[in-house]
Amino acid sequence: MALLAVPCVQQLGESITMRSFIDRFKTTYEQYENRARLLDRRYLAKNNIGGKQISFGTIGGHEQTILQVPSEMSVTVPAQELNITAKRIDPATWTFNHHQLNQKIVVTIQFGWGRLREEKATSISTR
Repeated sequence: MALLAVPCVQQLGESITMRSFIDRFKTTYEQYENRARLLDRRYLAKNNIGGKQISFGTIGGHEQTILQVPSEMSVTVPAQELNITAKRIDPATWTFNHHQLNQKIVVTIQFGWGRLREEKATSISTR
């Protein structure tokens, strides 16, 4: 009976990893958005290394936070570099794919004022 539960436990662990990473992404994004408004500075959000790393920081890279995407996940966003400023935030749709769970979660940064909107996890279409 215990062996029947192993796949469920593994899926639960993968699901927790995905949720944890997306929550870290959202928290980091909101920190940089708040900093941009408070300090009237420009920050960038970048999708690096083929969707395996997301970085937030200044143009010169002096102030930077790097999020390593878990190995079983990938991230896509239309533009490689997005602006976060006090007056304007580039709209973007970040798609987080978990390949072992065959799920994706879409986080949209809405135009201008930066509100995050998350769609519930859906299955990745196999074409």
